[in-house]
Amino acid sequence: MVVSWPGRIKAGGALRSQFTHCIDNAPTVLEAAGIPEPMTVDGIEQESMDGTSFAHTFGDPNAEERHTVQYFEVIGSRAIYKDGWWACARPDRLPWDISPETLKRWGPGSGWDPDKDDWELYYLPDDFSQAKNVAAENPAKLEELKAVFWEEAERNHVLPLFGCVAVFMGDLPPIPTQTRQTYAGDVENVNRGLVPRIYGHSYAIEAEISVPVGGAEGVLVANADFIGGWGLWVDEKGHLNHTYSLLGVETYKQTSTKPIPTGEVTVKMLFETDENSPGAVAPSPSGRTTSRSVKEGSIRRFRSRRARTPAWTWAATTALSSTSPTKTRRPTPSPERSRGSPSTSSRRSPTRVTPPGC
Repeated sequence: MVVSWPGRIKAGGALRSQFTHCIDNAPTVLEAAGIPEPMTVDGIEQESMDGTSFAHTFGDPNAEERHTVQYFEVIGSRAIYKDGWWACARPDRLPWDISPETLKRWGPGSGWDPDKDDWELYYLPDDFSQAKNVAAENPAKLEELKAVFWEEAERNHVLPLFGCVAVFMGDLPPIPTQTRQTYAGDVENVNRGLVPRIYGHSYAIEAEISVPVGGAEGVLVANADFIGGWGLWVDEKGHLNHTYSLLGVETYKQTSTKPIPTGEVTVKMLFETDENSPGAVAPSPSGRTTSRSVKEGSIRRFRSRRARTPAWTWAATTALSSTSPTKTRRPTPSPERSRGSPSTSSRRSPTRVTPPGC
């Protein structure tokens, strides 16, 4: 990172070699601004920050290193830094492959023992680029760092490993008791943990919109972004689109064959599974217009099982149907379109997300 503070840092362009981490940024800014770490926010007691300020290095390139221990973990890949030493291990898996078939090798009943994974060891002061693995020459140091990793993982609620993808291993949390959530048109930036849980079961998205003569385009509702999320939006031709992206690796998109009618319209995307199975089953539609069934198609989810696509339902007299889905390896425009896109509705109306039970 680059820090510029002409009034405090005299040697512009000089480098610092002390270990730092992104969690050090907030403590550093607070110290530089002379603001104490908040112990409570809106009356709620806060956990202490784990980061360490590196403001003391601004005036002294040779200042002592204060951030001496740091753990890392992402979907089973893990590392630990301590006093210049770096130990790391990773599962034998492509980083973007989180299919159930792959993950079951580390799931419950697999027999996987994380203590038997191959670890590497590097000494960063002499090998900053981690080019020479010295684990064989320093077995005692490696065992020390492995023990430190487990201590830090326990303290920071990292365990169990692979817990963040437990849903793909068949371990779904209970469906919330509240099965219908309504958002007004001016609601935005809903906290990630409060977004309706749509994975692993059927759900529906319904929006009340007002389409002016001549049509409109924009995002009705979007969650996250093209690196992992979903969106319901209207394109420049007035067609309704639904996009679902799994970490930007698997992306699915459905588009209606006809544009949305003008006037007061209620649009609905109905997503029905043939079974409540995590990550393995694509949806099947049961949507209808006023008198005609919506066309069904099929997509493959995780290259394992086949099912049918989402359907579009309109509270209008024009019968519409969904097209065959397009699967792509590149991000689609859905959540991206929320950046500055005009609202499809001239009046910001409610959007409802309804998991099963309603």
